[in-house]
Amino acid sequence: MLGTLIKELRQGKFSQRELAALLGVSHSYISKIENAEEINLSDELLSKLSEALNCELEILYLAAQRIPPEWLNCYDLTKGSVYNAIRSKLNTHTHIPMRFNEYNLIYDAFEQSKFGYAIVAIDDEKTIFASKSFLKFLDYHDASLPEVFRLLPGLSNILNQYAFNGEYRHCILPMELETTLCFVEFFAHRFESNDVRYALLEIISVHSDIESLNYMVGSDYCLSQAFENMKLGILIMKARPENNTHRILNCNKYVCELLDYSLDEMIKQKMVLADIEYQTEAQLVRQSLIHENKSLHFTSIFLKHGGDIVPVEIFAHIFETRHAKGLIYIIRAFQDPQ
Repeated sequence: MLGTLIKELRQGKFSQRELAALLGVSHSYISKIENAEEINLSDELLSKLSEALNCELEILYLAAQRIPPEWLNCYDLTKGSVYNAIRSKLNTHTHIPMRFNEYNLIYDAFEQSKFGYAIVAIDDEKTIFASKSFLKFLDYHDASLPEVFRLLPGLSNILNQYAFNGEYRHCILPMELETTLCFVEFFAHRFESNDVRYALLEIISVHSDIESLNYMVGSDYCLSQAFENMKLGILIMKARPENNTHRILNCNKYVCELLDYSLDEMIKQKMVLADIEYQTEAQLVRQSLIHENKSLHFTSIFLKHGGDIVPVEIFAHIFETRHAKGLIYIIRAFQDPQ
């Protein structure tokens, strides 16, 4: 689009060679621009083109599918996001790339969503974008774009460690404002652009009342989140050393997916360790050592629902309850079955 616009503005005024001489570039470079072979023009060259062709500089930026830099510095956040300001400016111009019209749909979706969205640069800890719904979630009314890393202490660590490429992660972080302390639940999705790491944050809910805070930081809730989302298998059994029938009491998602059983099948059908661990004499010896030493690190073979085998590494521990002994397996499947 930029090449077409330059060609239209040039005709009747300059030849390609004459325009090239004015700009201090080669004739072939002007030809490439007009044939859409070169659109990444520098700010300096766009400024020279604006003067030579008597065209508004922002028109040239739009034709090059770029946002004019001065637009980013002239908006009032209390009246809406920077994108609302950009759209209002776009409505005053005739040379608008289709790309910006497509962006309108995206901006409207972000602004009107019932969830709150923000985009942050992870390494620089800078807020790139925050939707109105995001600011409403945080009850933020300052005239400037907030630094999300300041409002959500610990966010940098979460994004660096737990927001993986292409995957969403459910996280809980405290929120710090001048007068309140809240807890925020959100998803974090990390992505890269031009070798810069960004994260898209999607706020689900914000808890500030005492009852909710107790719920959010309560051990039951936090432990259940860790239990379900752990990248290792957790298998909890009622220990029965007398007859080696360790009944399965609970397991996490990792174990169910590893063995192709549902949680109901593992628990309600009263499965025991012997149903899933390949039985050998060595296995019986290991169970004796576990009960004698209270813990043991070993390798074993599990049987999947369909009969296939899965080699695993296990950290086994005996623990005491008020009524009986329990046995917990921390499980890691080997990547290569061979």
